[in-house]
Amino acid sequence: GQQLQACIGCQECLLACPSITEPLLVSDLNAQTYGGAAITLPVAKFALACTQCGACVSACPVGLRRDAMMLWLKVRLSTATATGKSRSGLWSLLRNLLV
Repeated sequence: GQQLQACIGCQECLLACPSITEPLLVSDLNAQTYGGAAITLPVAKFALACTQCGACVSACPVGLRRDAMMLWLKVRLSTATATGKSRSGLWSLLRNLLV
């Protein structure tokens, strides 16, 4: 909620992240974390790779807690796969990533 409204879209959190392996837009990450948008493969991979190290938090010029937002995204991913309500096939996606 409030974290997303304060985000200025500068990408500093993603630039500081040691876990990111492919380009992402912070606007896509935000929409898929809280906005209800379907979670894409790159965002799901990024969520699984996140180690909660906090590099994103210290890099944020407006003091957002991206680490907490990433934790929420992980919860959203696990809930979607556990309930089978995912519109984007997250269960098979995660199964393929973990095998």
